[in-house]
Amino acid sequence: MKKNIFIIVIIVAIGAFGVFIFMKNRNRAGLSAIDLPDANPTTHIDKNTLSAKKAYSIALPAAINFSSDSVLVDLNTTGVQADGKSRTWYALFYSASKKTNYKINIVEGNIDRTEEGDKKKTDPIADGWIDSTDVPAVALPKFNEMGEVLEPDYFIALKSGKNNRSAIWSMNCRVGEYRTLTVDVDAVTGKFIKTRKSGIGW
Repeated sequence: MKKNIFIIVIIVAIGAFGVFIFMKNRNRAGLSAIDLPDANPTTHIDKNTLSAKKAYSIALPAAINFSSDSVLVDLNTTGVQADGKSRTWYALFYSASKKTNYKINIVEGNIDRTEEGDKKKTDPIADGWIDSTDVPAVALPKFNEMGEVLEPDYFIALKSGKNNRSAIWSMNCRVGEYRTLTVDVDAVTGKFIKTRKSGIGW
């Protein structure tokens, strides 16, 4: 009698375990990406983003339509992700014939706004620059080498170069409320140039 009860208990336990595994797998299969927890929220990647070259390819036809001699003089974003992409890019062009700048805002792959302004930047960015997605691989390790507690907010800008460099990528992040770290990268070769500190309290 006791032996039969023991066998029944074992069968019930095995059955319960099987039901548990089945329900767990079924529930997981039915969950959407939104329901599943983010394994690492600090490195969440937004899919509605684009790289600098993609943003430039969207802005260039509008700039040429504004003036056929438009050249890129600045390309930046204030909310770049750790993969070098952003939802919003700001492209600034210069027209020598009109002697003015032309700003184009690109949001999620679409031109959101254009604005003609006074001549402020005129130095063209030479062709052949690397994409923004190539910059974090150089900049992020340099940030970590500083041993500081960094804010998860990155900014990136492409500008015309100095000292015989045709273009420079500058990627920076905040360190607390009043300090900023910036890493400069040669925008043609992709090589590290230097790390800069700015702000109060270094």
